[in-house]
Amino acid sequence: MMKKMAIQLVFIIVIIAYLIYHNFNLQNINGVIITIMIGLWVLATVMMVTLDRSKRS
Repeated sequence: MMKKMAIQLVFIIVIIAYLIYHNFNLQNINGVIITIMIGLWVLATVMMVTLDRSKRS
């Protein structure tokens, strides 16, 4: 469980760090990079949930 929380935390820290780098100015943020980061985050979360469910059954 702790490993899953750490992975989620890393994604959140990376996204926040990217926003801080651009001073939270949403006009300067590259939408492609943000979309890829959020997509990877969602993919990792879905994979963790799927693995968890497959181990239980």
